[in-house]
Amino acid sequence: MSGDRSQSLLTRAERRSQRAKILTAIISGTIVIILMFAVAHNYDRGVQSTSVTVNLSDLTETLIQNNSTVYVNPSSYAVYKESLSYNSTLVGAFVSTYPITFYVFNETELLSQNSSGMPNYIYTTGATTGTSVHIYLPSGVYYLEFFNGNASKLANVRVTSPFTITFST
Repeated sequence: MSGDRSQSLLTRAERRSQRAKILTAIISGTIVIILMFAVAHNYDRGVQSTSVTVNLSDLTETLIQNNSTVYVNPSSYAVYKESLSYNSTLVGAFVSTYPITFYVFNETELLSQNSSGMPNYIYTTGATTGTSVHIYLPSGVYYLEFFNGNASKLANVRVTSPFTITFST
């Protein structure tokens, strides 16, 4: 009989212990929630509400930094991909140690160039050792390519004015 009694006392003690753990968890959770509300309330008090209008034409993204050097291996190219969510203007300038051709392709044109070998493009400078670029691009995905047609010489293309995208409205 004393074994049953001790088992009963042990079971009651375990239940009390479980209740205490549950109560502790509830109290801890409540304290965390209260602290979160207090922090959020104090944070909101310091925030000033203002109305700001941003003109997209004031936003410019630099694709290639000024004074950067783009190395283009013989009979090869260097390509930069850009996704435009808005109509934009691309500007930039470069000089090169050997004549290179700068192209702007969309995805369809780039894929057709790769399969046919004949480039269809939105814009090209033709073979040159330096020029400036200023073109309008509607929203879409574009590839800027520096192509070195020389079969034996590495072309060092130095950016003399950064290649930037300015968003148009």
